[in-house]
Amino acid sequence: MLENALDDFFCSYASLREALRKFDEKETLEGDSVKKLSNLVFLNICTLAAFRILLEVRPSEALNVIKERFLSVDLSAHIKNQVEYLDVMFSDIKEVLGEEKLIEVLNCPEFLEENKNNERVKEAIASALDHD
Repeated sequence: MLENALDDFFCSYASLREALRKFDEKETLEGDSVKKLSNLVFLNICTLAAFRILLEVRPSEALNVIKERFLSVDLSAHIKNQVEYLDVMFSDIKEVLGEEKLIEVLNCPEFLEENKNNERVKEAIASALDHD
């Protein structure tokens, strides 16, 4: 039973990665699909691809996700790669929604002060702001 479940998972995972990679922003996503993309970010599955698609099709949902999943929780105890996601996520926000929206996110009340003072988060912010 476990062997079959693992086979199914990896087959589905490969299919999901391919679909995310080939996603065309002209495609429409229904509410349930948007929620599932958000859940991918929360589950740490194809996080960056799911977040980027959310930014393109439902920016408000993407910003809610980054605030809830990353900015409003103390990142000091999180593994390094989760904080490193912020580098790409902040850059994606700037690229898709503009620098003003990124600045708005960086100044949102959900962004905990301890995160703003986290050295890795500071590096992610600097990288996104410098990235052109």
